[in-house]
Amino acid sequence: MRRRASVTSRTSDEVSNVTSSEAPRDCSKQLYTLVNGVTGEVDGDISLDSLPTVNALLELDEMSIADLGEALKAGDLAEVVVIRSEEELDSSPVVDEAILEDTKKAVSGRSRLAILKDPSDPFYPVLQEYTDVVSKNPPMGLPPDRGVRHEVDLVPGTKYCVTRQWSLPKEQCDLIDAFFRAKHEAGLVRESKSPHSTPTFCVRKPNGKWRIVHALNS
Repeated sequence: MRRRASVTSRTSDEVSNVTSSEAPRDCSKQLYTLVNGVTGEVDGDISLDSLPTVNALLELDEMSIADLGEALKAGDLAEVVVIRSEEELDSSPVVDEAILEDTKKAVSGRSRLAILKDPSDPFYPVLQEYTDVVSKNPPMGLPPDRGVRHEVDLVPGTKYCVTRQWSLPKEQCDLIDAFFRAKHEAGLVRESKSPHSTPTFCVRKPNGKWRIVHALNS
């Protein structure tokens, strides 16, 4: 880092333009006139030196992140140099299609079905243990007891969260009733005895089907 020799303060509504004066004779130093873009007044002349060499940049003082933040806020820095490796400078931000295709194949090869067929896969035991948690054909009855109970603990004196159910179209009411009736008959849900209640409604999926939503934020 190299600190400024002097700092000139400006107001936030000033926009400065730089116009060149007569062509300088010395190419290593050029004289410019700083003009206020709002008022048109000349703020003064400034001199611009040629860019420093690499060796000069490497001799700049090192600063910690905390000191850098304070210096930036104070406006004390004239220039900041970041050293990067040649690998980073030569790398391209554009994704190589060949590499992207290999990545897609690697990801697709690690699908849930492929893992279940490969006992050597490190995730095989985990998927075997929780196979009944997510399934296209859920089993009849509640999942096995895993020793976890989720309860809502209220701070003493807190009132229950009770929100009145919104009025819904008959189509949504019939869908919600049929959904929970089927789950109840299959033993997947039971009648709630919780004093809390929130509205339930439906929204359309991209495929045209309904998605049941519980408005817990109400």
